[in-house]
Amino acid sequence: MSETVRKLAALHQAARAMNAILDPDQLLDKILSLVQEVFSLHTCAVLLYDEKEDSVKIRAERGYLPEVVENFRVKRGQGVTGYVFQTGEPIIVNDVEQWNGYIQGVAGARSEMAAPLRLEDRIIGVLDAEIQKPGAFEEGDLELFSIFANQAATAIRNANLMASLAGRTVQLEKTVNELGLLNRLGQQMNSNLDIDSLLREVLQLAKEALQFDHCAVLLSEEVDDETFLLVRAALGYREAVTRGMRIKMGEGITGRVLRSGQPMLIPDVDLNGGYIEGVSGGKCEMAAPLVVRDKVIGVLDAETTEPGAFGEDDLHLFTTFASWAAVALQNAEIHSQLERKTRQLDGKIGEINEMNLELKEYAARIEHANLDLEKRVKELMTLQEVSRAITSSLDLQDTLDAIVTMTREIVDSSTCAIRLLDDESRQMLPLDKGSATEETSVTAEHSNGELRSFLGLPLKIGNRVIGYFELGSLDEGAFDEGDRRILQVLASQAAIAIENARLFENTQQTYYETIRSLAQALEARDAYTRGHSDRVTRYSLAAASEMGLSPHSLKVIQYAGLLHDIGKIGISDSILHKRIKLSEEEWSIIRNHPLFGDSILGPLKFLSDAQEIVLRHHERWDGSGYPGHLQGEEIPIEARVIAVADAYDAMTSDRPYRDAMSHEKAVAEIEKASGKQFDPDVVTAFLAVVERVRREIEESSEI
Repeated sequence: MSETVRKLAALHQAARAMNAILDPDQLLDKILSLVQEVFSLHTCAVLLYDEKEDSVKIRAERGYLPEVVENFRVKRGQGVTGYVFQTGEPIIVNDVEQWNGYIQGVAGARSEMAAPLRLEDRIIGVLDAEIQKPGAFEEGDLELFSIFANQAATAIRNANLMASLAGRTVQLEKTVNELGLLNRLGQQMNSNLDIDSLLREVLQLAKEALQFDHCAVLLSEEVDDETFLLVRAALGYREAVTRGMRIKMGEGITGRVLRSGQPMLIPDVDLNGGYIEGVSGGKCEMAAPLVVRDKVIGVLDAETTEPGAFGEDDLHLFTTFASWAAVALQNAEIHSQLERKTRQLDGKIGEINEMNLELKEYAARIEHANLDLEKRVKELMTLQEVSRAITSSLDLQDTLDAIVTMTREIVDSSTCAIRLLDDESRQMLPLDKGSATEETSVTAEHSNGELRSFLGLPLKIGNRVIGYFELGSLDEGAFDEGDRRILQVLASQAAIAIENARLFENTQQTYYETIRSLAQALEARDAYTRGHSDRVTRYSLAAASEMGLSPHSLKVIQYAGLLHDIGKIGISDSILHKRIKLSEEEWSIIRNHPLFGDSILGPLKFLSDAQEIVLRHHERWDGSGYPGHLQGEEIPIEARVIAVADAYDAMTSDRPYRDAMSHEKAVAEIEKASGKQFDPDVVTAFLAVVERVRREIEESSEI
């Protein structure tokens, strides 16, 4: 007794010690140390589940064979640890030589004790111990060992969560540092107003601060009505490039960026035609436009000799740096112009007042350029978020909601609406705010005032208009060309997302109708089961309503009731129509029809809830059903309802091997199976409605 008390006290201290360690590797080592200290075990191990390999692996050990530790991979049910991981039950093996399939972990081991590392909703691994002596463990040891394993599992989860949080914090700090760095670089560049000096500074800053060792600045120029890029400064490029190489618009990567105004990343230039060598042995190149007030004034280029050296994060950082550099170059160009004007003032005193006005104008242009750049960066970042948001869902209503919500965040407006055209009539569908059933259109906000500004664009797929994107404002002149440009981009992305959502819904509905037709064809080929699914659905919906189930559950029951026997499509007629007792093998095939139905409905995402009910409608309250042997409330309530309705209709219908049972006898059988095969609450609700529904079915059959 004193030893047990000692161990319980030690377990309490051990829990505090484990929860104080937040480094995962240090924690695993501490767990093993505590196992040795509390249980006096010198050979023990922590095994954790590897989801990618779907196996349990040794993550930390004391006293195990090195070759075992390196290659140890255990599937569910293999060896002692695999058995514990699969069943979730702790175990003592008094003599491992008598254990079928024992996997050796410790040289000469005879006894083994293992307990699951259990969290509330899952098992994450196994705590294992082995001793070179048979019968070394007692049941009391196993109980305390299991308690310790549960404490260890909680500590492991906490440590993993902290490690994940630390990783996210590092990434956030990196982003903040990059933004801060770009801001400092922008200020530093804007302080240099000599264009030649600034070009060299841009390259030097790109190398020292951003770690781009090979880069060049190319500025646009017009020669005989033809646009070229002229290499104005280069760092680490071939001598032939630095001597003022000219590149036509559209040639090479930089020429294409000049023409498109969009940044480009080429991971391997050997796989991309038209590469113009800038660095000897260059393999990877990225280029970003130098844009000022929507005009591309040049290109910032970077190369490296390592394929795939640049990634999307590098391109984003490089593009933002190019935006700052463009403003700085424009400022330097403006400053250069101002210097020329100033020199002219020495001989033209009379023009001083005019020059002062021009200086103010240039200062305003610089300020406007900076504000325009900030707005552009914000717009681009928001558009990127919009693109991710509206393409993250294939549900049409969710897509419409996301588009309108994100649009209101970018463009200030009083109203925002998407109006869709009917595919067949080409008429505008009625505006129904938040309607997820009609799936026609959505509005974020309406105003009782009169709209004074309006901005609208068609939603087009190719040359086909599928709807209209509309913004309204109570203020006059609320929208400008920038708003129209943003809405145009949003409209393009929205049209594609909406069309994809529509196509997805049409595909899902077509597949559902196909499956429904197959289910009806299945019943139609058998006079005994014709109308069975419809009757089961009607009984189930009535019982579910009697129980007060939610509208969502009623919808799930309607789908699942109609499709609950869809899996019988995969079963031979010779078995379904057999007039004598089925063999065990044939019964085994029959019991597989919920699994067949689960596979058939798998591709239908909107039927995912009904798919689970189809799979579980033959489970029993006492756990003796199939295919999962679930019991009690482990079985979804919708499946429990359909199970009663299915059994009743089967008993009261003729079958090849028997005549239909009377209503009274079937009800007696249902009552008899209450609490065994069926949920008692469901039985009560079913019996309250069955006679009424039965009469309704008989009356509808006579019509």
